[in-house]
Amino acid sequence: MAFVGIDLGTTTSEIAIFDAKEGPRLLKDARGHAIVDSYFGFDRKTNKPVVGESVKSIAQSDPDLVVEQVKRYMREDVEFTLGEHRFTPAEISAQILTHLKESAEQQLGEPVTRCVITVPANFPDPARRATQQAGEIAGMTVERIINEPTAAALAYGYDEDLDGETILVYDFGGGTFDVSIVEYRGTMVEVKASSGNTDLGGKDFDRALVQHVTEKFEAEHGIEVIRDSGNYYRLLFACEAVKKDLSVSTHATVNIPYFMVRDGSPINLQVDVRRNTFESLIHPLVEQTEAAIEKALADANLNRSDINRVLMVGGTSRIPYVQQFVERLMGVAPHKQIDPDKVIAMGAAVQTAIIDGLTDRTIQDVCPLSLGTVVVRNHYGQMVDGQYSEIIPTNSKVSQEHTREYTPAAQGQSSVTLHVYQRDSQSGSVQAEINEEPNTEEGFTRLAERTIDIPEAADTNDIEVTYVYNPNGMLDISVTFPGTDTEHTFQAHAGLDDEAIARSRRKVQASRGAAPSSASSNASSSTDSFSWPAPDSAASAQASEGSNPARSSANSSPTARSQREHPEPDSQRTPSPGGGPTTKSFSTSSGDMEWDNVDWLKDVDASSSGDASDTSKPASKPASSSSPQGAPPEASWKNAPHFSDVKSLIDIAESALDQGRMSPQESSHLRDRLNQLKHALADNDSERVYQLEAEIMDIVLGV
Repeated sequence: MAFVGIDLGTTTSEIAIFDAKEGPRLLKDARGHAIVDSYFGFDRKTNKPVVGESVKSIAQSDPDLVVEQVKRYMREDVEFTLGEHRFTPAEISAQILTHLKESAEQQLGEPVTRCVITVPANFPDPARRATQQAGEIAGMTVERIINEPTAAALAYGYDEDLDGETILVYDFGGGTFDVSIVEYRGTMVEVKASSGNTDLGGKDFDRALVQHVTEKFEAEHGIEVIRDSGNYYRLLFACEAVKKDLSVSTHATVNIPYFMVRDGSPINLQVDVRRNTFESLIHPLVEQTEAAIEKALADANLNRSDINRVLMVGGTSRIPYVQQFVERLMGVAPHKQIDPDKVIAMGAAVQTAIIDGLTDRTIQDVCPLSLGTVVVRNHYGQMVDGQYSEIIPTNSKVSQEHTREYTPAAQGQSSVTLHVYQRDSQSGSVQAEINEEPNTEEGFTRLAERTIDIPEAADTNDIEVTYVYNPNGMLDISVTFPGTDTEHTFQAHAGLDDEAIARSRRKVQASRGAAPSSASSNASSSTDSFSWPAPDSAASAQASEGSNPARSSANSSPTARSQREHPEPDSQRTPSPGGGPTTKSFSTSSGDMEWDNVDWLKDVDASSSGDASDTSKPASKPASSSSPQGAPPEASWKNAPHFSDVKSLIDIAESALDQGRMSPQESSHLRDRLNQLKHALADNDSERVYQLEAEIMDIVLGV
């Protein structure tokens, strides 16, 4: 049973294993590639999923069947429509991980069952959970989520003696930028501070070059290049190649014969690009990295002169202008001994050795983003709500205990509501909520909320809230009332939803034509839910900060790691191919579902209240053991809350019926189960829907 390290990147992904004799080494896929393009799509002829460089040819002919840069959507509750298939970002990432996993199994000759996956240091909590889900959907136990610059530091420190050195890791990948300050002390790798930008990467360089070439072409020929068309992707891939050429040459040409046709005549695209032109295009983007470097240095209480060396990580760091910028800024020549594209996966493999005790190296990581709660604050005599109160400061050591003291907002309160928040490292705002909703534009992400009863014997002027960010990426929370024995403990990071992961795994396997796995998810489940009922308005209950001076403490504990970053609103995202993601009204793929907002559960709650006089909603029909006569009206089941969960399966099953490869008995049985499924959807019978989903899956995969 193999244990691997995986760099699940925005533009490329790699998989590595740790050998006790050889150390970390990369594994190649079936095509002989150690670096796999993070592209996913469907071949229109075979209707089979494709991962890697082959997807680029699909993008040029069928752009609606391709997704790229899915990593930038891991934080969001969206779906991508690819022909007859619909997938969440976690499910698409699982397809890429499955490709890496199967390639490793072929090379190693044994099953891959465990993994460590890397993420950007500033990845928000929802994106981290989605990444862990992707690994579980792919059939692996995700032992640890580790930060990319930390992984790079592990890889560099494995073969080279860096004891006593303080190093800046400059990680500029295809879709994200991170910087970490790391100190090597014997076998200990201690992260002093991290910062970065999850929306800045080499793909932004590509887009800048595409825009430049497009403007030249349109000015010369008067023909518009349509974004996300097949021609657009021909241009994008050509510009990617020219970007690489300009790292070794002073000029290159974007040359695409027969790029378009006008009046029956072909039009070639040919635009010369000089290196200094390209550098002028990317200059504003590269300059954005300076602010993150300065913040990391400030948080580590260091100056530029304290840095002994700079390690360049990520494919974008290969660009000469980027290297020159870093050398000018830091005053030292950057190091590139290990391939920047491979170093993160190799570091993830070293992390697997640390977990299994195969090396004496250890990590002390930080949480580079602030964690806190929402309070009502007394501001010059006026009570202002939705204010952020920090409990764990930016770049605090993982596993340290942080406590703050609060008071109830009103005298005589019977309960208090704790809203748990992350704040982006670049944000200086204290307005965490606006109209009781997260202020996402200023970098705030709500992780959880809980309403807690105040004990009658409590001194209500004293409520202590303690946060501990643990090595597994979970936030442990305790709320105590001094003078009583009452303590409420819970985790803001809920366990993964085993049932949702099993459904997603079946969907992914069905799309690949594989037999369903009998292995259940190994993800742990927390007994605490992510969403709790709102308190009674009479006992409105946010904590208050002001009359009681808040006190902070940070008591040192063991080692570890963590992070986050704010989610960008869906409306500000640039759509990806495949028609772009669509916001879902109902999701079962995330472990942090806010149950109070799910319509079907509201119906359940209403029916369980015992109010028989409420006739505003029709009673749910019991599941019938006999077969329904034909399918119900299409609108009744296509508009059902659970339709998006089983749409791909229905499409696959109906396609199997159309192909006529089944016996009459099999066709009749499958058609009957499909009709029953549509009735269950129309009746909003979730239990019956998922029971029939499993039956239909078995029939389709058995054909």
